[in-house]
Amino acid sequence: MDIVFFGTPGFAVPTLRALVEKHNVLAVVTQPDRPKNRGHRLHFSEVKEEALRLGLPVIQPEKLSVGYGIPEADAYVVVAYGQIFPAELLNKPVYGCFNIHASLLPKYRGAAPIQRAVEAGEDITGVCIMKMDIGLDTGDVLLRREHPCARKTSLQLERELSELGAEMMLEALHLVSSGKAVYTPQSGEHTYARMIKKEDFAFRDDMSFLQNLQKIRAFGFLRAAAFGRQIKVFDIEKAESEEAVGIHLKVADGYARVLELQPENSKRMSAQAFMLGIKNKG
Repeated sequence: MDIVFFGTPGFAVPTLRALVEKHNVLAVVTQPDRPKNRGHRLHFSEVKEEALRLGLPVIQPEKLSVGYGIPEADAYVVVAYGQIFPAELLNKPVYGCFNIHASLLPKYRGAAPIQRAVEAGEDITGVCIMKMDIGLDTGDVLLRREHPCARKTSLQLERELSELGAEMMLEALHLVSSGKAVYTPQSGEHTYARMIKKEDFAFRDDMSFLQNLQKIRAFGFLRAAAFGRQIKVFDIEKAESEEAVGIHLKVADGYARVLELQPENSKRMSAQAFMLGIKNKG
């Protein structure tokens, strides 16, 4: 099949690689280059870097439109692209637009399905291949696969679901091209995976130890205060009381002892190394 691929972050790269092996990828559409870090140098998306490595044409519209030069194709494949598709673009390819969504729709529609599933402590999540419509992740589902996620971090889960999604997309396109595709409307209660914001990274003393641990697994770290300094907390363990030695953060059901952290303007380290530095400085 002739395919135009839409994607931006690393999560989309395995699907792009899989499509290049089995189909004719006419072009890759990704977000425009953005300034990053203190030097404000323009940064390529991970999808753009991979597309250039593969020798594929790259299109980077500020806003999607039919008139931007996006080629006609049998299908458009969309993976974490980052823009809303206008209706006229959804109707342009022969078979339609197909999206990999990292949840069991209609649960966790929206921008951050992996992180919100981990934050909520879900045991099972998964991937859906959806035929896109004008709604937000409301299209009919072509394929659905469950995947375990208990006690995993978002980073672990992202790697696993990106590979699973790539396999599923190849299967979905085969069903579509062979006339065997069966689409199932979404049913059941839906939930919304809202975008990650600054406040999500706050350590919460009104939440339990497990809830804070799940937030760390979901977002990579949480921000807290210790010894009058702001720190990033990367790992914690349950503590029943606040001991004299160590860094303990109050939680709703006791205390969390910090195991790994990063002070402001410093490197990531063990809590033991941090405490030793505090002691040496008197």
